[in-house]
Amino acid sequence: MNIVIIVLAIWRVTRLVGDPREAGPYNLLDKMRTKVGIVYNEFSVLEGENEFARGLVCVYCLSVWLGILAAIAYLAAPAICVAIAMPFALSAGAIIIEGAMNGRI
Repeated sequence: MNIVIIVLAIWRVTRLVGDPREAGPYNLLDKMRTKVGIVYNEFSVLEGENEFARGLVCVYCLSVWLGILAAIAYLAAPAICVAIAMPFALSAGAIIIEGAMNGRI
């Protein structure tokens, strides 16, 4: 069960960080993207100005890095890792259910 929680949390955090449609409360995620060097190009597509920013723009790359961090955290402190992941996993579950109810999944 813990692995499902962590997988859902990684998916949710990856979407929060890497998806430009996710601005977050008070546009915090947009502000974070700007600070690390993520900008919109002339076609309104996100691009990274540096290597770190390019890694955040690539959703597939970001999910690998988050997965590695989650695996290390889980090996070091499983209960804390699951406790931190739980809100993101619950959010992901709600989004998946909403998408299924609206026929998007």
